[in-house]
Order: sequence, then C-alpha cells, then structure tokens
Amino acid sequence: MAYFKSISDTFFATWPDSLKEKSIRHEEIALSPQDVVALGANTPEFCEKFEMFNHFDLSQGFLDEVTVGLEKFPSGAFPRLDYCSWKESCLVNSPARTLRDVEAIILQPSLRVAAALMEPAIHNAGANFYLREWIDIPRWSEFRIFMRDRKNIGISQYNTAEQFPQIQQSLDDIRTALIEFCLFFHKESHLETVIADVFLTDQNEKLQARLIELNPFLNRADPCLYSWKKSDFDGKFRFIKNERIVAAPMAS
Repeated sequence: MAYFKSISDTFFATWPDSLKEKSIRHEEIALSPQDVVALGANTPEFCEKFEMFNHFDLSQGFLDEVTVGLEKFPSGAFPRLDYCSWKESCLVNSPARTLRDVEAIILQPSLRVAAALMEPAIHNAGANFYLREWIDIPRWSEFRIFMRDRKNIGISQYNTAEQFPQIQQSLDDIRTALIEFCLFFHKESHLETVIADVFLTDQNEKLQARLIELNPFLNRADPCLYSWKKSDFDGKFRFIKNERIVAAPMAS
C-alpha cells in the first residue's frame, strides 16, 4: 500500500508544533524495522503478504520505552500509529495504564494496522508509534471541520446518529470556540485543504477546541451532515435538532 501525499501529509509526525500544542499530549516512540514486522505479523494477511511463518517478538527496547512513556500519563494512554489506531478493538474503549494493557491492544490482529505497516515493511523502514493521553471525550463535543484553501466550508457534529441537547443549550459558546479554533487553524495548518476533527473542553469556564486528528480531504472521508454527492458545503455549522439537520451561521 503506497501512502499518497494527501494521506501522509496528515500524519501526526508532519504537524507543526503549534498544532501539536493544540492537541492531546503524547509520547512518540520509534518502531524499528524489526518492530514493524513484529507488529504486522499479528495479522494473518500481513504474514501471507510476506510469506512469514514465524512469530516475532517486539524488541525489549521498544517495550521499555512504552513502560517509561506510560508513566507520563497517570490516567492512561491510547496507542496509535501515524496512519491509524487499533480502534476497531473493544480494548481501546478503556485507557491503557500498563505495558500489559498496551500489549493486549497492539498484539491483536488488525487489517488497518497491517495495511499501514506494509509500506515500511516493504522498504525495511521503521515507523512512528504514539501513546496519546487518555481523555474521556463526550460524544456531543466532537466536531468535524472541513477546510478548503484555508477557508472554512463547513463544520458538522461528528456523531451524526444522535441528537445532543448540549449542542442546543450551548450553541453560542460552541460556535465561539469553533470560530476561534478555525482562525487559529487557518493560520497554523501546514495544509491548505484538509479535514480536522476536534473536541471541546472546558478551560476556566470557557469552551476551547482541541485537535484530535487530521484527515485528507477526500470523498471517502465521512462528510458527516454534509454530502460529497450534493457538494452542499455552505460554511455553516450543522447539527441535529428535533430530528432534522439544522445549519447555523458561523458568524454572529
């Protein structure tokens, strides 16, 4: 699997420091080429690709770094790679606090992870592994921002199968927080066109947006309450109210 530039440019490793500071605390740990193979080999399809029939252990050096990294996050951590996480595993619904917790997650078969590791494995290269601070993010507080040519063309609630009274109750504060983030993001993003996922947190009795991840601006990405087919991006904030989609302006 080749990483197209539009995808690899969204990887956490490419973010400027200003974006990382607006995101979730993390610890970066290098995966050696041998550790890449050891992780990928937990998925049968990866083994078939490389005709591998042996078990490979993660290096002690990597495991030691994970142990040290976990000490920085008393509330636990969430393991991921640049390209993806192990989020299809039910084990990531709770924080990883120990090395055993992390191993229980990353040693599970995962087609997404295996696909992400094939590229470095083919080139005998390493990869980036991250422990991100575990934060319980309320579902109502997640939003997807669509930016084209450094202009906001739409914002949507992320979890579109639900209706959240919190959005209706705090609409003005939510819009203010999202507008402030967009102004920052339009200036600081290393990409002109991209999709940004954020969540809101209460900082000193004021809502502030924090960046979760970036996604390439491709029509295979979830448009949430917008539509790629209709191309109905209108620069507004869309959410569900009374079981229908409402579009609120992003300016007072």
